[in-house]
Amino acid sequence: MLKDIWDSKKKELITAVAALGSVITIFTGVTFIEDRYVHASDFKEYAEQQQQSIKEFRIQDLEDKIFELEFKQQSGTATALDNALKERYRQQLNRLK
Repeated sequence: MLKDIWDSKKKELITAVAALGSVITIFTGVTFIEDRYVHASDFKEYAEQQQQSIKEFRIQDLEDKIFELEFKQQSGTATALDNALKERYRQQLNRLK
């Protein structure tokens, strides 16, 4: 009779451990899958950082182009096209800043 009770408790313990193991496995799997994908807030932050980097690069590019055209103007080799481009670059730069 004690053996029957022990076997019954043993089966309950095995069932409980198996159930707990299953729950842990499922939870771990769901957590792993969730972490593989980018969260919307993380993506938005990354996109904003990229846009800021692109803007900073464009500003630097425009400033460099304006510098080159001003150098041409100071050396007296600037054409009417160079002056028009310089003005256009200044307008674009002002919109970005």
